[in-house]
Amino acid sequence: MAKFIKTVVDRCNFASKKGLSGYFSPERICAELHAESMNTWRSYIKEFEKTQVMDTYTRPFQFKEEVTLTDGVGTIVSKDYLYYFEGYVSATETTEIKIVDDRKFLYRKNHPVKTPTIKYPVGNTFNQVLTVLPITAFPKAIISFLKKPTLPVYAYTLTGDRYLYDDANSVDWEWHDSLGDLIVDKALANLGISIRNLEMQQFSKEQRILDNQPAQ
Repeated sequence: MAKFIKTVVDRCNFASKKGLSGYFSPERICAELHAESMNTWRSYIKEFEKTQVMDTYTRPFQFKEEVTLTDGVGTIVSKDYLYYFEGYVSATETTEIKIVDDRKFLYRKNHPVKTPTIKYPVGNTFNQVLTVLPITAFPKAIISFLKKPTLPVYAYTLTGDRYLYDDANSVDWEWHDSLGDLIVDKALANLGISIRNLEMQQFSKEQRILDNQPAQ
């Protein structure tokens, strides 16, 4: 089955051929989808900050990385991070690092009584650097974060003035289907494509039927 991004580009091409919108390149469509995807992601991050509850929509973005520490400082390799929410300093993930902001980190570091201990360490992240206190207590840490949504990619090769879809090198995002449809609707609206148009609705319905058919 073709990736989800293909169905979106096909819808835009259909709208263009029917005179329902202008033409949009696959790159422009992917960029618009990603922009709306990030808007949606940020709204779920705000909710997660309040509840600290991982739901169906945020769970696909959870990611873990093991970070080697030298004197309490280590480099986080992944560049897709944006919101850290949890850390551990043991392979069995039993000793939790309390991830705090800069102000709280300095407060704990300099406090005469509430100084971090081996039993109750604290951590702070800045750019791709993780700092853990006490600095000499741990050789590594496991950091958990919610990564940014993947940029969707519609890969293709040009044949004359036409492009041929390349499924193997195309990239989908992580969103659950039910929420993905809402994001697509917003992105299409931003491009001036009305999802309420009867021809668009019929085309989308036919797409879903084809997508649900078993592969031959």
